[in-house]
Amino acid sequence: MKHSRGMTILGLCLVLTAQAASANDLERKAEKSMAKVWGEPFVMTSSSMVLPDSVKTTIEQQSGQAFSGPFLPFWTVTRQDSLLGYAAMDAITLRGQQPLVLTVFDARAAVLRVQVFKFHGMYGRGATTQRWLKHFHGKSAESDYSYAGGLPAISGATESAHGIRKAVKRLALVSQWVINKATIADR
Repeated sequence: MKHSRGMTILGLCLVLTAQAASANDLERKAEKSMAKVWGEPFVMTSSSMVLPDSVKTTIEQQSGQAFSGPFLPFWTVTRQDSLLGYAAMDAITLRGQQPLVLTVFDARAAVLRVQVFKFHGMYGRGATTQRWLKHFHGKSAESDYSYAGGLPAISGATESAHGIRKAVKRLALVSQWVINKATIADR
């Protein structure tokens, strides 16, 4: 696995986002999650994204959830100079905890995988299983993230499910913004 620039900034971002967790451990977990999607080898180019205030406000309004801090860990994933996709991670607040939601996207910002790290709650674990998280696969920034849009409700995990649902929508909006920004820059 080859890493490019931004590791120090990403490390700082992850520590700020998840104070109790090791940034290197989170980086490894994110890498393993991406490997389950794309296999090896691939290159993760990491950045600590700071969104413009207007974009941040719009995304927070559209997703119904605020970002956990000023920095957002974001990866562009390539293989032999071909873009595979993106990944983004942010914390959500649930009952005094801050679990992290990692969302992996294809090159068009459709969800390929969602994983939750650092969830220590006694209740709501059903919303962190791949059995439930797989319902996000294929969704994009324009998708319906409500229960009517195909996400099943989970008895005993309502608060966790709502938080994760909003986080995935928020990260999908960020990925779509990155793609749109890149498209405009290429013109």
